[in-house]
Amino acid sequence: MSEDVIKELIRTGKLTQEAADNARVKVDKTLRACAFTLHTLMCNKGHEENPEMLHQLGTGKCMWYVEQSLELMWDAPAHNFWLGRTLEVMKELEITDSEAMKEFLQKFTEVTTGVSDLIAWYPKSFRLLEEVAKT
Repeated sequence: MSEDVIKELIRTGKLTQEAADNARVKVDKTLRACAFTLHTLMCNKGHEENPEMLHQLGTGKCMWYVEQSLELMWDAPAHNFWLGRTLEVMKELEITDSEAMKEFLQKFTEVTTGVSDLIAWYPKSFRLLEEVAKT
């Protein structure tokens, strides 16, 4: 189904944006790769490694890597969260397709790696970076 058809279905109320996004996520391998990258860059939780803990509630740990053993891992909570977060970032940045998001994340990764390295070498440089970003 073309993007134009999907937009028309949403416009006429026959399909919700949320349903379209959920369906798109299920089939878009590039979008799933973007979610993986975003998780890798941004998840600051500890990660559970024991598969037996998969169904334990309230561990406070991210289950991303344990969920990868599931057949329907993209329906599992951590994967679903990061797919949703990827869609939120795309909407916020007005990125309309997964290939453009992939390109953004490649650039974003380069920049964040460079900033992280700079701060590791010169810890007080973060304040200077903030100052430059405001101009």
